[in-house]
Amino acid sequence: MTSLNRMDDDDLMSAYKGGDYRAFEQLYLRNSGRVYAFLAKSLPDGAVRDEVFQEVFLRVHKGRGKYIDGFPFRAWLFAITRNTLIDHRRARARLREDATESSILEQRGEVRAPNMDELLEAGDLSERDRNVLQLHYLEGLSFRQIAARLGISPANGRQIASRAIRRLKAVFGVTVADNE
Repeated sequence: MTSLNRMDDDDLMSAYKGGDYRAFEQLYLRNSGRVYAFLAKSLPDGAVRDEVFQEVFLRVHKGRGKYIDGFPFRAWLFAITRNTLIDHRRARARLREDATESSILEQRGEVRAPNMDELLEAGDLSERDRNVLQLHYLEGLSFRQIAARLGISPANGRQIASRAIRRLKAVFGVTVADNE
C-alpha cells in the first residue's frame, strides 16, 4: 500500500471516503493552512474565523460520502469553504436585521403581548395583516422570509406589521414587540 504522505489529495480523499481516517489527518495537515489564510482575508475577527474554519472541516467530514472520486479535492474543499463563508455572512446579516427590528420596537416602548393568538383572532385585522404578524411574531420568520412566502417586499412586510400593530394598540391598548 502506498504511504499516505506520498498520495495526492484526490486519492487521500477517496481513501478517507472509504473509511481511512488517517487520510483525513493528512488532508488536514496539507490544506488547513490554505483554508485558514483564505478565511483570514475575509474574516478579521479571529474567533469568528476559527468558528468558520472549524465548520469547513466539519462539512468536509459530513460530506465525504458526496465526494466524487477523481474530482479535484482542493476545488471541492474551497467550494465548501466559500459556501461556509457565504452561509456565515447570511446568518450575520439576518441577526443584524433582527436586532435592528427589535431595537426599533424597543425604542417605541413596545413589549411582546403574552397572548398574541388571542389578539390576532380578536383584532380587527385583515387576513394579510394577521398572516404577517403570525409569521413574524409566532413563527419567528424574518421580514425577508415573510416576503418570499407571501410574494411581497420585506419593506412592505414591515409596513403591514407596523400598521397592524398600531391597530391592535388602538383597539386593545397593548403593544407588541419582537420575540427575543
